[in-house]
Amino acid sequence: MSNSQLSLSQLAGGDVLRQALSIVYGDIAYRRFNLDEYRIVAELATVCRTWHLALGKYLYRTAFIERVFTDGTTDGDGGSKKSKFVTNIGAIVAAGMSGHTQHIRTRAIMRPVRTPRFDRMLEFCGFGSADWGSVRTISFRAAFRDDRNAPVDEYAQESAAYLIRHLPGLTDIKGSVSIYSPVISGIYSRLLHHFMPQLNMLIIGKHLSKFKLDQFPESITVIELDARSLAQAEGIPRVLAAPLRTMTITNANSDFSWDLFVGPASGCLEFPSLANLSLSCQEGQIPLKLDSSQINARFPRLRTLHIGRPSSFFTDPCAVLGGLRLESLTIYEDISRLGKFDPRLIIDLKHLEIETANGIIQLNDAWNVAISQLLATESQVRAAKLSLLPSPSPFSGTVRWPYLQKLELNVMRYDWEGYERLISQLPCLRSLRIGHGSSDYHAEPLGEPSDVKSPISTSLEKLVIDSADYSVGSHLPWVEQLVLRIPSLMTLWVPPNDKPYFVGLIALHKRDICVNDYEE
Repeated sequence: MSNSQLSLSQLAGGDVLRQALSIVYGDIAYRRFNLDEYRIVAELATVCRTWHLALGKYLYRTAFIERVFTDGTTDGDGGSKKSKFVTNIGAIVAAGMSGHTQHIRTRAIMRPVRTPRFDRMLEFCGFGSADWGSVRTISFRAAFRDDRNAPVDEYAQESAAYLIRHLPGLTDIKGSVSIYSPVISGIYSRLLHHFMPQLNMLIIGKHLSKFKLDQFPESITVIELDARSLAQAEGIPRVLAAPLRTMTITNANSDFSWDLFVGPASGCLEFPSLANLSLSCQEGQIPLKLDSSQINARFPRLRTLHIGRPSSFFTDPCAVLGGLRLESLTIYEDISRLGKFDPRLIIDLKHLEIETANGIIQLNDAWNVAISQLLATESQVRAAKLSLLPSPSPFSGTVRWPYLQKLELNVMRYDWEGYERLISQLPCLRSLRIGHGSSDYHAEPLGEPSDVKSPISTSLEKLVIDSADYSVGSHLPWVEQLVLRIPSLMTLWVPPNDKPYFVGLIALHKRDICVNDYEE
């Protein structure tokens, strides 16, 4: 090769590398990284040395163990007759990269399964032959099931001792007490007791009432608590308010008491470091009542708020939310109350999620006006998720979100002309997902797509068309036109039955677009 020619590493570097790998970073590496995602990253890492170096840390950062079912049969107790454990632990050990691993995740798919003793399962994978001192998080997200004759205390004690020996640096232990596996619950409880002085995340429930502590250590910065469980528990140690940065309260009903938290010796209880707060209350419960003075006084540095049915928590949600300097706001609200929100609340947001409660098909004009005003309000928002169920066609007017890069729409009805108008007004949009909410309501498209071929976006790189069915059906011509009017498109996700059509379409038009479906 002459000096004037570029190597594959050079061609795959620079802006091409940044654009292609941004999809990996955003959608694979940072969220639920498991077997399927690991395989994708491993394949991308083989493209060239540049990509291997860029993706290497994601290949080894998370170790996982998954129970995979090899057929659809189950025994009488819900365990699979044919299943196996799949893990990347062996690959990490073979590469000598266990010192770069930060997370260990366990997962079983769909149904509870009988498992061997946890420590023996890890040892069989070669876990004990490597140094895992850099691991900070272990999560038990699997639906484990114990053998009927398992000696619970013995198995839990020996497995916990094994993990304590090999994972000295744990700071996060995620999961909860399993109704199927007293062994896993016993491991979880023993790990909490041992690592409590160094934990920075804690899930508070009834199982913590046995701790012989007056208060939890100052290292706890993240907590999740179920207010309903706490109301039934006794002897829960108190939590220092000052160090907390993230707090989630589920079932935040009127019985919840702030007495769980320890503040200054005198004065109003304050969470001076709390930046992220999530509040939710089950329908039918009386929610915890808060006013603007309480929110501002207790959470002076709050930047991210996730709240279900804010009109139930606050007498005047707009007055409360308007007084906060939020960067991220997630709202789940009854559709009939959405029109009460002042769209000016989103002006300074960087991240916005709105999900409406489902259950009605006929919508009034006030709801349409509320959505139109929301989109027409000039905002700094960079990422948005709008789950507008049920949805009319709210994309007919002006959109003033010039910095929006990532958008997810979950709707009841496809509105292709509206999507084209929407995309054309978002100059920075790089990723768009359109999800169809119900296979029971799959309305026929109105009319035929136009013959207009002019580009509607030169920034959009990723397009996901989701459907509750396995095909968009009669909407196919509209999706085709949408794809062909986006010259910058790099990745397309479509329902599985539509993939062959779009593979052929891309080849016919000689476009370089990767086409995927949801069964790969």
